[in-house]
Amino acid sequence: MLRLLVIALVWPLAGFAQSADVSEGLRARILAKPDRFESVIAGLILGYGNAEGLSAQGVENYLAVERSKVRVREMRRLMLADLDDDGTVTQAELFVVMSAQGASARGSLWQAHSAADKDADGAVTWAELHSQSRAVAARSAADEATLRSVMELDFDSDGFVSMQELREAVTLIAPRT
Repeated sequence: MLRLLVIALVWPLAGFAQSADVSEGLRARILAKPDRFESVIAGLILGYGNAEGLSAQGVENYLAVERSKVRVREMRRLMLADLDDDGTVTQAELFVVMSAQGASARGSLWQAHSAADKDADGAVTWAELHSQSRAVAARSAADEATLRSVMELDFDSDGFVSMQELREAVTLIAPRT
């Protein structure tokens, strides 16, 4: 009788058995904030996936868009100080822009300028700005690895992570009480 009770309780979870087989990093990410994880990944599935779910290419598309956003944000910060539109941000131009900003914004802008000015000549050229923006975007490699690990949730090995697979994984790894 006990055996039947155990089977009756475990049988519905049989489909979830593989979902527990994920890397420790992914498991930790789910456990840290299960609702947030589910919301973010559901957004990826719905935004970068298709009717079948999210593919590895969908993840890569998302990452490319995010890297582009970071590059543009970094470039925009300094290009706003290119007051004469010559493609170079001088310290004189930087000081004009900084004078209209609060202390923390001035510090942030100065740090961005200093980091981008690779030859330390006081002027950030277009090439230096582009190089710096790419370097900042590349720093997100750890987040990228975590997002790529989401493909571990493809339990049926069809090449897609579906909303159902996402929900099953979150439910099994971080059951709601």
